[in-house]
Amino acid sequence: MKDQARSLYVHIPFCQKKCHYCDFVSYEGCDAQVQDNYIDALLRELAQQKEHLDEQLDTLYIGGGTPTVLLEGRLERLIHELLSKLEMSEGAEITVEANPGTLSRERMRNLKDLGVGRISLGVQSLNDMELHELGRIHSAQEARDAIAALLELDYSVSADLMCNIPRQTADSFAASLGELLAFPINHLSIYDLKIEKQTPFYRMHEKGELILPAEPVADAIEEVKTRLIDESPLSRYEISNYARPGFHARHNTVYWQNKPYLGLGVAAVSRYGDLRRTNGASLSEYLSADSQEGPFYVTNEIINEKMEREETVFLALRLTEGLNLSDFELRHGSAFQFFYGTQAAQIVDLGLGMFADGHFRLTNKGLDFSNHVLSLFV
Repeated sequence: MKDQARSLYVHIPFCQKKCHYCDFVSYEGCDAQVQDNYIDALLRELAQQKEHLDEQLDTLYIGGGTPTVLLEGRLERLIHELLSKLEMSEGAEITVEANPGTLSRERMRNLKDLGVGRISLGVQSLNDMELHELGRIHSAQEARDAIAALLELDYSVSADLMCNIPRQTADSFAASLGELLAFPINHLSIYDLKIEKQTPFYRMHEKGELILPAEPVADAIEEVKTRLIDESPLSRYEISNYARPGFHARHNTVYWQNKPYLGLGVAAVSRYGDLRRTNGASLSEYLSADSQEGPFYVTNEIINEKMEREETVFLALRLTEGLNLSDFELRHGSAFQFFYGTQAAQIVDLGLGMFADGHFRLTNKGLDFSNHVLSLFV
């Protein structure tokens, strides 16, 4: 595996208001000077870490937090500076995450002019009551308007949707999903709500105040999801992700294929060679870091052969195409069955996995029980 990464992730740790379920490293508010200082620090880190990037990049992903919460001109400045210092391959995927409540039409046009072709839009629901329960800052209509405007500007739109959230029913989920699928979006991510520590939902859950859909409702939501996706132009290609042919998330697929990538910003992770490096979560410490005095990362984990082999397997099995057996043997020196024959046989016997077309992949049932299945390889 080459040491240099062909994919770059840039973390923007600012948001207008943290959602009730969010445990990502992000900070509410932050004035213009802090944002300017943060962009300067990102560019210093890029200069320090650029040696780990290949000559050309295939993907650039700007996520958060909420990148579109950056004040006027700042997101545009960041992207301009990045692209002036990087060489992108022909047809490279450039993605920006956005919140419908902070994405103006002017910014849509500006990002398009800079070369951004893909927007990952945090819709989460098209039901105002559910959005309120989640603590989202946007309305359902703002999400609809944002999607329509992005499509009008010829963006490739990816939408995020959540299920099994407070006060959700199978009918309300069907309405949100059906309406989203009526738009000609290219990509859709559907995530089950997870109750993470250090979030308002966790505190509510601990007090018994968080009312989530009961099991029969959750089962009905799953049936609706499967049926509506099957009737749509989108196909499942990863546990939580669906796309039109040719429009899978190329950047995220780098992670699932356990390929090198570089991450910049607060709490960002990089993976190249035999190293995994993680930046600190403190905004103030990140802003004060200087390339001449030391690195931005705070942990530097060496990935041994066993760890890399395990990660190659359980990340690839998130994809519906599964693990390429020839690639595995080339990368790790022996056949997949040599290391994992017992686990694979058990998974096949249970109807959760299969060998086909030079791959080992999970069945649909296996994907639905992926946490259990993937744990067998760690």
